[in-house]
Amino acid sequence: MSYNSLTAHFLQVKQFFSDSVVPKLSLEAVKSPSLVQDCMAEAVRRIEGLVPLSADSITSQVGQACSRNLEPARTIPRLYRRTNREVPQQALSYVGEHPPTPRDAQRGDPCQFREAVEHLYCGGSHKEVQYHEITSEVLTSVKRTEDSLLKLRRNRQSLLPATGMSDDNKIRLQIALDIEAYYSQVENFGSGVARDSSLSSSLNQLLETGKAAKTLAVTASSSSSPSS
Repeated sequence: MSYNSLTAHFLQVKQFFSDSVVPKLSLEAVKSPSLVQDCMAEAVRRIEGLVPLSADSITSQVGQACSRNLEPARTIPRLYRRTNREVPQQALSYVGEHPPTPRDAQRGDPCQFREAVEHLYCGGSHKEVQYHEITSEVLTSVKRTEDSLLKLRRNRQSLLPATGMSDDNKIRLQIALDIEAYYSQVENFGSGVARDSSLSSSLNQLLETGKAAKTLAVTASSSSSPSS
């Protein structure tokens, strides 16, 4: 439930107390119904003051949990380095764990679920920045390893024509597929996410990193493939 929704509920509580409870207090000969009303208003005011703190705490905890789900991106090189694994065709499963998928909305009120997710992504807890940092670090490491191997082969005069997609380019392509899937999931949450300019910028940077990795992987593989 969003902060605005909670505020509306608090207003309803105040109105209900004023319209329904106060008249009954008068009928029951309560000496100071206005004092009771003031106490009720003060209680509501204090609870309202706790809402932002609670929302920030929940957002922080959920954000930390989501961050842990991003860590498998660091292990992608191990999946392809000297494993003879097939060229990747789809995103890895960890992407489906962050952010929550629309299917999770079936567990409760879809509107409240959407508000909660938008609060997570538009309230300053932008894990896209961290995901961008992780994928950039992995891609930089892949490039360094690739350059080192090429240099070693040249020194040994054993640089043979490459066939098919190299392990390094499989890693790049896998990261690109993961980023595309992640981007698609975040976009599915709609207008609340799209309105946030800083989030939009973070997402675009992440998407551009994925596009560059995919282009490099596909182009390098095409140029290394034997002509028919």
